[in-house]
Amino acid sequence: GEWDDGPLEALLKDLAAPAIRFEPQPVREEEMALGRTRIGGQPDLPSQRSWPLTRSGKPMSFLAQFDLGKMNEVMPNSPLPSSGILWFMSRMCQILPADGALESAVLFTPPTDDLKRKKFPSALAEDDRFGSCSLGGGLVRTYPEQRHEEVTARMEVDEDMLSDFWSDMNMGTHLLGYVNMIQGPPEYEAELAFRFRTTGRVSLRSEEEAKAIEGWCLLFQLDSEEEAGMMWGDAGYLYFMIREEVLQHHRFENVICIFQCS
Repeated sequence: GEWDDGPLEALLKDLAAPAIRFEPQPVREEEMALGRTRIGGQPDLPSQRSWPLTRSGKPMSFLAQFDLGKMNEVMPNSPLPSSGILWFMSRMCQILPADGALESAVLFTPPTDDLKRKKFPSALAEDDRFGSCSLGGGLVRTYPEQRHEEVTARMEVDEDMLSDFWSDMNMGTHLLGYVNMIQGPPEYEAELAFRFRTTGRVSLRSEEEAKAIEGWCLLFQLDSEEEAGMMWGDAGYLYFMIREEVLQHHRFENVICIFQCS
């Protein structure tokens, strides 16, 4: 029968973290004012800002931009800046780089009138250009995944029955909150990528794992949004992960983008 989320919500209520979840609606780009929250289309970047490129000089795909003043109205006490614009770019590829993360760029600017809608670079393939969608959003509660030690300690329910709970609660495109995990914890993959970039080492001793995962949080989870023509592998997700202390200082250049699909 239908799985009832209520009892688990009650059991884990104090562990919940708020997120802003979005419902994309296709929109003609020319009808959107500069700097408004949306996914896809062409980004509204500061006029002097060039289009972000990968290390090998290929243009990244524009994924999303957020009007943080509007986000602050929905979630006033979030760790995000209370105003300005945040952009997300990434480069999908068949073979992941050595660090296991996608090349990406997360850009932030304080409030500005100096925005320009940047045209797609000619070198950006059609498949890497996405349709424009406005994002209506609202506050939801998300929950740490099943392997979180606080969750495990409270669980007596059969694990197979639980997977529906997490996909119900953590699904979809959202800012902040907890991930809807498809494979292993993206926090773990982010830590491995971070270590590879800083030390060249890609393994973690088991006693380091739990501690490593603790330091990371989700900045932005992007679902495969068909309305925008976004499909990450087989209906997967992109997770933009950030270390908690880095988020507190709004240092968005240190975000790591993890890709998972089933």
